[in-house]
Amino acid sequence: MSTPTKPANGAVANTTSRRDFLKVGGAAVGALIIGVPTALAAPMRRLDENGVVLDAAKNAVHDAANDAAASLAPNQLLRIDADGTVTITITRSEMGQGVRTSLPMILADELGASMASVRLVQAIPTTADGPFRNMSTGGSESVSSMYASMQRAGAAAREMLIAAAAAQWSLPASELRARDGFVVHVGSDRRLAFGALVAAASALPVPQQPAFRARDEWSIVGKSVRRLDGPDIVTGKAIYGIDVRVPGMLFAAVAMSPVQGGTLATSSRAAALAVNGVTHLVDVPSGIAVVATSTWAAMKGRSALAARWNDGQHATFDSARLRTTLRATTQKPGAINARDVGDAEATIAKATRDGANRRLEASYEFPFQSHATMEPQNCTAHVTADGCEVWIGTQSPNDVQQGIAQTLGLTPDQVKVNVTLLGGSFGRRITNENAADAALISRKVGAPVHLLWSRPDDFAHDPYQPMSQSHLAAALGANGLPTAWRHRVAAPAVTASFGGVAMEAEALGARDVPYAIPNIRVEYTHVPVPMPMGWWRAIQFVPNVFAREAFLDELAAAAKIDPLEYRLQLLNEHSQADFAAAPAPAGQPRRPIVNVDRLRAVLQMAATKSAWHVPLGKGRGRGIACLSYDDRSYVAQVAEVEVSKAGVVRVAKITTVLDAGLVINPLGIIGQVESGIVWALTAAFHGNMTFAKGRAARTSFGEYRLAGMRDMPVMETHLMPGNHPPSGAGEPPVPAVAPAIVNAIYAATGKRVRALPITPSSLL
Repeated sequence: MSTPTKPANGAVANTTSRRDFLKVGGAAVGALIIGVPTALAAPMRRLDENGVVLDAAKNAVHDAANDAAASLAPNQLLRIDADGTVTITITRSEMGQGVRTSLPMILADELGASMASVRLVQAIPTTADGPFRNMSTGGSESVSSMYASMQRAGAAAREMLIAAAAAQWSLPASELRARDGFVVHVGSDRRLAFGALVAAASALPVPQQPAFRARDEWSIVGKSVRRLDGPDIVTGKAIYGIDVRVPGMLFAAVAMSPVQGGTLATSSRAAALAVNGVTHLVDVPSGIAVVATSTWAAMKGRSALAARWNDGQHATFDSARLRTTLRATTQKPGAINARDVGDAEATIAKATRDGANRRLEASYEFPFQSHATMEPQNCTAHVTADGCEVWIGTQSPNDVQQGIAQTLGLTPDQVKVNVTLLGGSFGRRITNENAADAALISRKVGAPVHLLWSRPDDFAHDPYQPMSQSHLAAALGANGLPTAWRHRVAAPAVTASFGGVAMEAEALGARDVPYAIPNIRVEYTHVPVPMPMGWWRAIQFVPNVFAREAFLDELAAAAKIDPLEYRLQLLNEHSQADFAAAPAPAGQPRRPIVNVDRLRAVLQMAATKSAWHVPLGKGRGRGIACLSYDDRSYVAQVAEVEVSKAGVVRVAKITTVLDAGLVINPLGIIGQVESGIVWALTAAFHGNMTFAKGRAARTSFGEYRLAGMRDMPVMETHLMPGNHPPSGAGEPPVPAVAPAIVNAIYAATGKRVRALPITPSSLL
């Protein structure tokens, strides 16, 4: 099949899977192989001693020198060549989260290699019997799910190299160490390079339970390391899906109905075919594909096609009416009981509007959000008599493989999926409806085809984060603390868009309220909508934590207790006791249990680092919010805002404390926190997809604004040290930002904001 090229530079970067460490096996001439089959991996670039990517010619020399050895072995999670190069298979899709740096750091440190010797490959998905049969990337689980595998791969290879050196020197292995690409004798400082040992090491049995290094031996993990792929990205050498070029390739644009479920009424096919460069028109499930010799010609042909659509049964969908429906839904009991302890209903019913046993209620709303990726959806496909090869930026390459196989009537092993860099995703590229279209078009025209969505297409056909409404009610005891808590959520269910049913997981961030309240009830109701919904960075935690943490501040104000102190009082040994006692319902995710000590610790540090108790001037205020993200990562954030007399809010500073367990790359995690804050600021102040007559009302960045440089506050991030395993850092920093901001607005103005996005009119 054809090899993709990019003008002036190099090879397409591909990506790999979430998989446990594969059995070390297979000796090869001149190489030590740890892991899995070579034909499944595509080379990336080698780095020099400063972490700078070597040019393509130098990489080609390296490949030629080692091809003979590599071709004799199955694919690898780790390979060490005779020239000392350490080749590591990266087992996740790279969409900006930095896994192509953090995962190699883990393995290289355990191995005793220098990062300057690291060369990366990314795997290609395999079928059910292959090593890369689950390459999904999401849930902020890339590092946590691969940490042990990378450790084992590095440790096994290290022990084999040390054993080979011990035999050569006739010394006990206990006197040898692996450091910076050498095996070193502690007593004499004699050393042998890894490359000089691989032939002998390959003949040794593979340790099945290798010992890991002690923490005081680590030299890479925990240190800030610049992204290994950074130079290629900033200089434009890196290959994203939109960059792929294959010899003989044609280009396609699809005319799609602006209303979900719409059908074609009329089109001017002859006019489209008359456009210079247009070669074919192909009917595909999403609409009519215009194929041409360039993307520009394909888009001109699509305009000339002048497709008109019958809008169908969803032409009346309107987001304003949905908001009314959602609000009404939260005023009655929910369809799914996501959590129930004690008798919240009776306790709240007995409470009054005033007095010691006081009742408070409030509603919060969160609008539809678009994923708004910088790179629109795209896919390059080449169907031949032998099968199909695609190049695509995706979070779920195995699903792409299976989907194309089903669409074309092929077996999965006839579909090769090359995973490129993703130009943003945030959950968008879990679904890959464009891949099947690209494959069908390629089969029809008999040539490789690059399918690219326009920006309006990308906005209008996004699987959106659902609009959500929350209604909360609570009863306060004589001490001002809640004796009962009820949270009703109404929203379209993301799970329903993936062929499932609405689940209690749709109440994440609401059902796992971490505070010690004796009576808690959390309910969820699915309200269907015609367009598909999709998981969005930090998923349902964002709207539900917004409502939860903002309402908790209202309770603290009613009790006349400092919001920080209020939270700390409610985080005690009674928190989540009912979750610990009750198993999850059949078919539902396990109930998360909050580590109260970790949550209290991030709150207390956030208060200290933000100078929480230091007064601010008029029109300024601080707000705080916190969460446990699926009982793995713990976040507390303090927002400091200034509010003008005209109601304009400026976020001056956000202080974040994150406990994500063991920190692999502090620089990478801080980048994740800051990007999460930018994402959350967009939702707080700008993000708001609306619909009228079944159509998305905002289909460009001019209409759907993202947070920009002018919106950026000072961001101060603190990472909690700890002995817990590494956990997620990409999604956890998002949900607490909006509630911290609205709580700060109340501190500055005395006015409550209960709906996003925040606008000056909501404060006047």
